[in-house]
Amino acid sequence: PRRVLKKPMESCPERLLCGLAEVKGSYPLVEELLESLMPTFCGKHDNSQVVLERLWKTNKDLVCKWMVRLYREGRHNLPRILDIAQELKDSLTVILDAGSKNNGDGSALELEHFIFPIDLATLAAKRDILNLDRWLIRMLTIAEGDVFVRACIQFITDNMKRAAKKARRGNVR
Repeated sequence: PRRVLKKPMESCPERLLCGLAEVKGSYPLVEELLESLMPTFCGKHDNSQVVLERLWKTNKDLVCKWMVRLYREGRHNLPRILDIAQELKDSLTVILDAGSKNNGDGSALELEHFIFPIDLATLAAKRDILNLDRWLIRMLTIAEGDVFVRACIQFITDNMKRAAKKARRGNVR
């Protein structure tokens, strides 16, 4: 099967990716192909916007999953993630509200789940795309338990540590 898909991967990866995004269920070959194709269109490919818009319409979960994955690869990807979110209608709201849907036990994994939206919201506020105060109040209202508050404290602590480390290296401007 991989040999059959080699030509479409090279000549029309956009169409192949959009078709794969509509496959229901989890299949190893589909996952392998998504692993190969998604990074291209999450980057600065000429057709990224068109492809991601199509994917957003057909499979929001796939796009969100890859945004989170980009974030986990490094915070340096946050500006690109915000650019993608701005290009996709309503995606910023969906992503920023994602943490509120947790119904877990406040574990470290759940805290981590909130850190990405907090970091993205902070950058969006710096770019005057989001009113951070309103978003924080909204999240405090809709998030269950104290996990969101603890994630905010963790986010602030992590940023303070990063700033202190930069200051020790003399990189503060």
